[in-house]
Amino acid sequence: MKRTISFFLSIAVAVTAALTPGSVFAEDNTKDERSISVARCESIAEGWRNVADLQSTVSLDTENKAEGDASIKLVSTMSEAGADGVRGKFYIRTGYIYDLNDYSKLTFSFYVDRLIMNDNRLKIDFSSADEGNDGYSYEVSMKLWKKGWHEVSVDLSNLSEPTVATDKTAVKRICFTWLNTKKSDDLVFNIDNLRFTLNPETPLPPLDQFESRDSFVFGDVNFSGRVTVTDALLALQAAVGKINLTTVESLMADADGDQNLSVYDALLLIMKSVKKEVSLDGEVMMYSYVDKSLATKQKLQFGADGKFKILEISDIHNNRNGGRLHEETGAAVAQMLDEIKPDLLVLNGDTIMHNFTGSYEQRIQDVTGILSDFNDILAQRNVYWLATFGNHDYQCGVTKDDQMKIYESMSHCLAIAGEVTADQNWPANRVGNYVSQVYDSTGKEVKLNLWCIDSGIGVIVDQTNNIPGDSNAYIMPAQIDWYQKTSASLEAMAGQSIPGMFFAHIPLQEFKDVLADKEASQMTGHNGEAVCCSGTNTGMFDAMKERGDALAFYAAHDHTNTFSGKIDGIELAYDGSLAYDSYGGYYGDAPNKATAGGRLITVDESNVTAYTSEFVQYIPKA
Repeated sequence: MKRTISFFLSIAVAVTAALTPGSVFAEDNTKDERSISVARCESIAEGWRNVADLQSTVSLDTENKAEGDASIKLVSTMSEAGADGVRGKFYIRTGYIYDLNDYSKLTFSFYVDRLIMNDNRLKIDFSSADEGNDGYSYEVSMKLWKKGWHEVSVDLSNLSEPTVATDKTAVKRICFTWLNTKKSDDLVFNIDNLRFTLNPETPLPPLDQFESRDSFVFGDVNFSGRVTVTDALLALQAAVGKINLTTVESLMADADGDQNLSVYDALLLIMKSVKKEVSLDGEVMMYSYVDKSLATKQKLQFGADGKFKILEISDIHNNRNGGRLHEETGAAVAQMLDEIKPDLLVLNGDTIMHNFTGSYEQRIQDVTGILSDFNDILAQRNVYWLATFGNHDYQCGVTKDDQMKIYESMSHCLAIAGEVTADQNWPANRVGNYVSQVYDSTGKEVKLNLWCIDSGIGVIVDQTNNIPGDSNAYIMPAQIDWYQKTSASLEAMAGQSIPGMFFAHIPLQEFKDVLADKEASQMTGHNGEAVCCSGTNTGMFDAMKERGDALAFYAAHDHTNTFSGKIDGIELAYDGSLAYDSYGGYYGDAPNKATAGGRLITVDESNVTAYTSEFVQYIPKA
């Protein structure tokens, strides 16, 4: 099944590279008109019905069709027409409520199984009733029609008035009646490709005109009774303009409820078809998380040697300094980049120190200046970087939303304002949740996910008195939900689970478990202070174990800790601190300055799970 999904998606990516996702109500690209499909006639379950007392049957005909894979076939076994001239009759309940004033014509293909010599007529009725009411009508002469398919066009501006009450603005039943034939043998006719043409001034119809029916299974595009890969393929073909779905089929295919068909909808339907726990009811869908949170400014990939090196640093604690990066910090970063030559740098929080002064505009200028200096160092070496928020980044006097805008403006920074989450106890948004993917050396297959998570500053339980409930923040349940859903969606895209590494400033409680049993965790590195984690365990570590895609969780915050260990197969590790003017850094004769540096992570694309991780001390050159 994974291979099937992967193959399907490889085709999807190739096709969609040059095509734009289409509207739910896709226009027909092959015609010079604004036509929308009412019924493609590929399934009886589209709403097709016979009239029981007219001795007729409705069936799906896969042999005789005007286009697509099938048509709708009606066979009448009446020996002769009734008193009203009716010889055969069937109809469709559209499930969508149409206002006929919005359309200029109805077109369809109609098949007759013989030469029509006499004055036979085809009557088309539009009704707002479910049953029995024929409504507004139009008649087409079939005299001298040859055996075969005929194109019929109904002028909706020239309809006969109904004999019984009906609402022209709420049509949901279209009836087809064969009139005035006296032949005694069975009568056979087919219909295919029912379409309305919108008036030029009419906008595309709103979704709230859809009338739900118990027979519909959301996501079941072909009305087979269940969601399958076939439904996903139909959604994909419609998204790239290969086919036009009916209004109702489009509603079934629009898995994320955004009124646009895209490859994302197809992905969701695939996930549903393989029994993934997804809901397809118009709520926020899984792939919308990916759409919001995937960093795509620069494609990261393994080198020609099959290696990908990540340098993680943190806690540079840059104060205002006239809006410039400290020279010592810049020199430290440059030296480590030149010595290690990483493919990517991760700046894991506490980049900016607290209490910047001056006007808000001045504070923005200062933060921009500091980050620009940092970015220049990396840009000179063509190294891209990710960034997370630390607790002190909250305190500089510039909102995180504006800080993220500054990050996004940097030429080599891949940080994005990803999924925004909030918590009832801490209403401030966590805007720094996003994913960066690393491709193999060919640039075709995703091999590694890099998760950046905004771990916050702390939880305020008493807003009036500003009393903190926990001095160190936790990863909120909403963030965990985001990770789980995004991870599942990325797995569906790739057709397999993608290993991931996580970066967040505040350590998890499970870091204490590394220290509690150093032998079992195979701890290495230096423990210079207590683990300053949150007092609240919201279950991030358990969520990573459950998803099964986590290789490691990297934290900062505790400047004199550089240790690493494994709990339940997941590495928990610090990167020390590269702070010039904070404890544990490299200035003066500060104690524990041996903990200044960063963590080097080296990954081999041939075996991503066998990566190496080591603390690299920064020793300033004389």
